[in-house]
Amino acid sequence: MIVVAPTRKAPNVAAEELDTDTNTAAALAYAHGYRWDHRGVWQQLRPGDPDPVSEEAWRGVRSDAKLRPSDVMVVDEADLLNQETAQAMLHITDEAGCRVVMVGDRRQLTAVGRGGVL
Repeated sequence: MIVVAPTRKAPNVAAEELDTDTNTAAALAYAHGYRWDHRGVWQQLRPGDPDPVSEEAWRGVRSDAKLRPSDVMVVDEADLLNQETAQAMLHITDEAGCRVVMVGDRRQLTAVGRGGVL
Protein backbone atom coordinates (compact mmCIF):
# COMPACT_ATOMS: atom_id res chain seq x y z
CA MET A 1 0.00 0.00 0.00
CA ILE A 2 1.15 3.50 -0.79
CA VAL A 3 -0.54 6.61 0.56
CA VAL A 4 -0.42 9.86 -1.40
CA ALA A 5 -2.05 13.21 -0.75
CA PRO A 6 -1.93 16.73 -2.16
CA THR A 7 -0.03 18.00 0.88
CA ARG A 8 2.90 16.51 2.80
CA LYS A 9 1.12 16.39 6.17
CA ALA A 10 -1.25 13.46 5.47
CA PRO A 11 1.47 11.18 4.03
CA ASN A 12 3.71 11.92 7.03
CA VAL A 13 0.95 10.86 9.43
CA ALA A 14 0.24 7.73 7.36
CA ALA A 15 3.92 6.80 7.35
CA GLU A 16 4.00 6.94 11.15
CA GLU A 17 0.67 5.22 11.80
CA LEU A 18 0.61 2.61 9.03
CA ASP A 19 4.30 1.94 8.39
CA THR A 20 3.79 2.16 4.62
CA ASP A 21 5.23 4.03 1.66
CA THR A 22 3.96 7.59 1.36
CA ASN A 23 4.43 10.57 -0.92
CA THR A 24 2.71 13.64 -2.20
CA ALA A 25 0.60 13.18 -5.32
CA ALA A 26 2.74 15.77 -7.12
CA ALA A 27 5.98 13.94 -6.25
CA LEU A 28 4.58 10.64 -7.50
CA ALA A 29 3.36 12.29 -10.71
CA TYR A 30 6.77 13.90 -11.17
CA ALA A 31 8.51 10.54 -10.66
CA HIS A 32 6.27 9.14 -13.41
CA GLY A 33 7.29 11.88 -15.85
CA TYR A 34 4.45 14.37 -15.47
CA ARG A 35 5.53 17.95 -16.13
CA TRP A 36 3.90 21.29 -16.89
CA ASP A 37 5.10 22.48 -20.28
CA HIS A 38 5.85 26.10 -21.21
CA ARG A 39 2.17 26.62 -22.13
CA GLY A 40 0.93 25.35 -18.77
CA VAL A 41 -0.23 21.99 -20.11
CA TRP A 42 0.27 18.88 -17.93
CA GLN A 43 1.96 16.17 -19.99
CA GLN A 44 3.68 12.87 -19.34
CA LEU A 45 7.19 12.44 -20.68
CA ARG A 46 8.22 9.27 -22.45
CA PRO A 47 11.71 7.84 -21.97
CA GLY A 48 14.07 9.84 -24.14
CA ASP A 49 11.89 12.98 -24.18
CA PRO A 50 13.67 16.16 -23.11
CA ASP A 51 12.82 17.01 -19.50
CA PRO A 52 11.90 20.71 -19.32
CA VAL A 53 13.19 20.84 -15.73
CA SER A 54 16.62 19.21 -16.07
CA GLU A 55 16.95 19.72 -19.85
CA GLU A 56 18.21 16.13 -20.09
CA ALA A 57 16.55 13.12 -21.68
CA TRP A 58 14.07 11.60 -19.23
CA ARG A 59 15.12 8.05 -18.34
CA GLY A 60 11.76 6.74 -17.20
CA VAL A 61 10.23 5.88 -13.85
CA ARG A 62 12.76 5.13 -11.12
CA SER A 63 12.47 1.62 -9.72
CA ASP A 64 11.58 2.93 -6.24
CA ALA A 65 8.58 4.84 -7.68
CA LYS A 66 7.10 1.99 -9.74
CA LEU A 67 3.82 0.46 -8.65
CA ARG A 68 2.99 -3.24 -8.88
CA PRO A 69 -0.34 -4.86 -9.77
CA SER A 70 -0.66 -6.02 -6.15
CA ASP A 71 -0.35 -2.45 -4.80
CA VAL A 72 -3.20 -0.34 -3.50
CA MET A 73 -2.73 3.42 -3.73
CA VAL A 74 -4.77 5.40 -1.22
CA VAL A 75 -5.23 9.04 -2.21
CA ASP A 76 -6.00 10.84 1.03
CA GLU A 77 -7.58 14.29 0.90
CA ALA A 78 -8.52 13.59 -2.74
CA ASP A 79 -10.91 16.54 -2.65
CA LEU A 80 -7.85 18.83 -2.60
CA LEU A 81 -6.43 17.39 -5.83
CA ASN A 82 -6.67 19.42 -8.96
CA GLN A 83 -8.14 17.57 -11.91
CA GLU A 84 -4.82 17.19 -13.72
CA THR A 85 -3.12 15.53 -10.74
CA ALA A 86 -6.14 13.29 -10.12
CA GLN A 87 -6.03 12.22 -13.76
CA ALA A 88 -2.30 11.50 -13.42
CA MET A 89 -2.93 9.33 -10.31
CA LEU A 90 -5.60 7.36 -12.17
CA HIS A 91 -3.36 6.95 -15.21
CA ILE A 92 -0.39 5.80 -13.10
CA THR A 93 -2.48 3.20 -11.26
CA ASP A 94 -4.11 2.06 -14.50
CA GLU A 95 -0.71 1.55 -16.16
CA ALA A 96 0.47 -0.45 -13.14
CA GLY A 97 -2.73 -2.48 -12.97
CA CYS A 98 -3.16 -1.70 -9.29
CA ARG A 99 -6.12 -0.43 -7.32
CA VAL A 100 -6.73 3.15 -6.25
CA VAL A 101 -8.89 4.35 -3.39
CA MET A 102 -9.71 8.07 -3.21
CA VAL A 103 -10.90 9.36 0.14
CA GLY A 104 -11.69 12.84 1.34
CA ASP A 105 -14.30 15.24 2.54
CA ARG A 106 -15.83 17.39 -0.16
CA ARG A 107 -16.96 19.89 2.49
CA GLN A 108 -13.35 20.78 3.33
CA LEU A 109 -11.09 23.13 1.43
CA THR A 110 -11.16 22.97 -2.34
CA ALA A 111 -8.33 22.33 -4.74
CA VAL A 112 -5.94 24.99 -5.88
CA GLY A 113 -6.66 24.90 -9.58
CA ARG A 114 -9.48 23.06 -11.30
CA GLY A 115 -10.96 20.85 -8.61
CA GLY A 116 -14.18 19.00 -8.11
CA VAL A 117 -12.62 15.52 -8.12
CA LEU A 118 -15.07 14.36 -5.46
